[in-house]
Amino acid sequence: LGDLGIEEMINKFFHHAARAKSIIQSKKELELIHEPQMLNVCFAFKDDKVKLAREKLLTQGQFYVNISTRKGRTFFRMILVNPDLNEDIIHETIDQIIK
Repeated sequence: LGDLGIEEMINKFFHHAARAKSIIQSKKELELIHEPQMLNVCFAFKDDKVKLAREKLLTQGQFYVNISTRKGRTFFRMILVNPDLNEDIIHETIDQIIK
């Protein structure tokens, strides 16, 4: 890929993180846990259905969603470092989490 190719890919990852943040903030059911510093976007349901939603998604087998817990709060941890990722996948993942 060379230096420019790697730079372009990293810039794309940061663009996806910014878009994911924006999409999450537009959903009334979700809340951003903290301002993303890198390529992890952490968010949760306002009514704390994170574990239940993750269990259902894993059972369906379409999406793997990572969760984490900090200070007693469980949240989704979307890590945006897949070179094949696109905005449609981000939208669909978030929509399936809500569903």
